[in-house]
Amino acid sequence: MKKTIRKPIYWSDFEDLCKKLFGEIWQCTYSIKKNGRQGEEQFGVDVYAIPKDETEYWGVQCKGKDEYAHKQLTTTEIDREIKKAETFKPKLKTFIFATTANKNSTIEEYIRLKDIEHRKAGGFGILLYCWEDLADLIEENRIVFNWYINGQQFKESHKVWVGFEGQKEEFTFNMPVVNHIKKYLYVEPNPYFNSNLIVSPKFSIFDAALQIRSPFSGPDKINKSWSETEIIIRNTGEKVIEDWKLFLNVEKNKFKYIDDDSPKGFDRLSFKDWHKYQTCWVHKEKNYFSYNPLENCPLIQKDSRSFKIFILPNLDVNEIKLTWELLSRDYSDEGEIIIRINHEITEKINVIEVNNVEDTLEEESELEYFYEKVERNEDDFMMPSISGKSRKKK
Repeated sequence: MKKTIRKPIYWSDFEDLCKKLFGEIWQCTYSIKKNGRQGEEQFGVDVYAIPKDETEYWGVQCKGKDEYAHKQLTTTEIDREIKKAETFKPKLKTFIFATTANKNSTIEEYIRLKDIEHRKAGGFGILLYCWEDLADLIEENRIVFNWYINGQQFKESHKVWVGFEGQKEEFTFNMPVVNHIKKYLYVEPNPYFNSNLIVSPKFSIFDAALQIRSPFSGPDKINKSWSETEIIIRNTGEKVIEDWKLFLNVEKNKFKYIDDDSPKGFDRLSFKDWHKYQTCWVHKEKNYFSYNPLENCPLIQKDSRSFKIFILPNLDVNEIKLTWELLSRDYSDEGEIIIRINHEITEKINVIEVNNVEDTLEEESELEYFYEKVERNEDDFMMPSISGKSRKKK
């Protein structure tokens, strides 16, 4: 699991961190300063200094974001702070946005465009450091790292573990798939075969009855290539975790569908209060799951919670990374777990007879999901409902 540096809980702590970090990077630890005091007009600048080997001031705007609500920088906010920074005296050479918000490609692109636009107009350069960028700088600077971890008393009183059954952070899913192999076999044409002669297949009244009863008759297909995975959250620290939730992001372009364990179809209609008891929610449009404990139930020491997720991997995928983020009232953490895909291949060979040598093509193969046929019973014909999750019919 990838270890990460936790974000400061309070905005003032983040401002202190920015002052310490950029003071070390700019090699001006004694001259870097906070701008004014809390409540005063700061002209868009929280921390300022003249870096070593520079002759003009650089300024930092510290943007601590409420990560529990997943807030991000906005373009409106950026424009407003740039306007303020333009009034800072003396004129800045470089203006930096430092934020606890996670990286966002749209905002990063907007900053790059504003940087070029502003410098062409004779203004200061504009840079953006999101939390991942700041965490990299902290890890690269041992003085700041030790100060932040030890000096700020960032102890392991809060700690959480997220993974799979058996205290594992990697899970191997044996995914059944079918390899359809198409082979072409040349067969000499039969000179006595009359292609105009068509023999009609036998057709019984029973066959007609089956067609009338469709689609509630005959075999149903269940896709057995779905990964049903249990995620475990365990409090391994020394304090209770309160007002918390977990986000689980699924690596993009690695799956066809994702789903939660909520009732589907007629099952949902028959259980009208299902949403009151559901803890795991799938957000398909954004490729992530969220786990919300019932009634904001705290996670006490050594206790754990678990929930199931369902992923249908792409056929050419060997592993899927799941990035988790836990947010609570006074603690946050994040990490990474992995689902590895082991393809269990069943071969199905289809021999195609051709009468022309030119039609004898090379062998073809194509992977497909593994479907299992399930015969319906009489009860299925009485009521048009299909048991099980919708994931089984995709």
